[in-house]
Amino acid sequence: MKRKLLLALGLLLSASFVKGQFSPFNRTINVNLNRGVSPANDTTALGIVSPPSKYYESPLPSSLTSIQGRFFPNITDGSLKLRAISYQPSAEFKLNGDILSIKNPTTSIAKVAAFSIANADPIVKFKFTIDLTTYTGANAFAIAFGNTAAPSTLTSISSPFTSAADIFGAFRVVISGSNMVTQYRPLDGLVGGVATAQVNTATPYLIKAGLSQVVEVFANSTAAASSYTYGVNTVNIPANTYHVYVDGVKYAEDFPKASSTYTQSTINAISFAYSGGTTQQTINLSNISVTYPSATLPVSLTSFTGENTASGIRLNWKTASEQNNSHFELLRAGEDKNFKFISRISGKGNSDVVQNYSFNDESPLNGNNYYQLKQVDFDGTETIFNQLVAVKSSLNNQSFKVSVSEESVLNAHIYASSPTSAKIAVYDMSGRKLFEEQVSLQEGNNIVSKAIPAIQTGVYVARVLANGLNAQTKFVKK
Repeated sequence: MKRKLLLALGLLLSASFVKGQFSPFNRTINVNLNRGVSPANDTTALGIVSPPSKYYESPLPSSLTSIQGRFFPNITDGSLKLRAISYQPSAEFKLNGDILSIKNPTTSIAKVAAFSIANADPIVKFKFTIDLTTYTGANAFAIAFGNTAAPSTLTSISSPFTSAADIFGAFRVVISGSNMVTQYRPLDGLVGGVATAQVNTATPYLIKAGLSQVVEVFANSTAAASSYTYGVNTVNIPANTYHVYVDGVKYAEDFPKASSTYTQSTINAISFAYSGGTTQQTINLSNISVTYPSATLPVSLTSFTGENTASGIRLNWKTASEQNNSHFELLRAGEDKNFKFISRISGKGNSDVVQNYSFNDESPLNGNNYYQLKQVDFDGTETIFNQLVAVKSSLNNQSFKVSVSEESVLNAHIYASSPTSAKIAVYDMSGRKLFEEQVSLQEGNNIVSKAIPAIQTGVYVARVLANGLNAQTKFVKK
């Protein structure tokens, strides 16, 4: 069976203009919390009395010793695991579609974790919506992320707002004085080399009570600086730091990793923990996603462009390197964006030098033509580059009509959306060209009359080429 990899690179190319940019973050795992239609008691999970100290997990592991049951949707693709845990019966988890509601217990914590994420990377982006409409900050709500290695702080009943060997970063919202603030764990709990300060307060105060907000976390757990694209800006992120945005606004800090003992090679887990207290309130989470840089591609595509020519639309693309590249397939679509195969172009197999490719589409569609490349390995693996080349045609095929008089004069009615130079040609039904001549067209309706060689009675094809459009029609010579 062929494997298909769709790369949502967000790059739209036209013949002479680039819209959008590459981003290093383009392999997204959406944490689907929607159980669909299920019994009411299947979408609510209460805290669990200890003992026994059990939790809810999906998918169910082979050993059920510590498992109360499954609360989240049954995950079958191996992308991640989900766990809901509280050893206090006063805690409550509820699902309503893709919205997870968490009510804090009166003591201890209620925690939800997405962990053991497949094919993880040391650079990651987390994104989620947090609804604090009914939250006042009476009890802290923490977000932590790292790796599910020992001591398993992210997936146990322990608070993840700590410096531990499995936690890369941790921050929380809580009331401090009269303000709801965002606090984060400094490296090893040190502030200015002093071990007495266990938390720092971030600025400005972006996560607010009474609102539903989108939070984005960009983390770089490598020893080298990196960068990412946010909107139209390239943002540098130092080694072993993370950035947090709320509704598109960034905290001022380069947040540090929480512990120098964190040496994991990837970040594969995120945890949400709600502290207990006598005031019980509900927080809603939804639209959780985890995004990594894409895996190394078999073909490094560096450019893909298109241009109008007198003989059609010419597509050009360039690769910097190729590995096991059997061929490319060129796909084309009109305004319906329904891409269809139009040609196969052989690849170079294995190459570490620049390779140039081109194809001339002699029969483009009316109006806008959109082109896309599919790359196919020798083993059948397909990669669709979501880079679109858009080229607009300037003639209207519906307004191209031709007749030939008894005196062998060709009369062509052509509508052009703009002034252009065009070629008119006549072919017999076997495809043999009988006549071709360059003409000038004005914007709007044009009537062109040209003497052509004497032709026999029969059916012929007339074609006009201008700025990429191949408009053609059949006519009868009587």
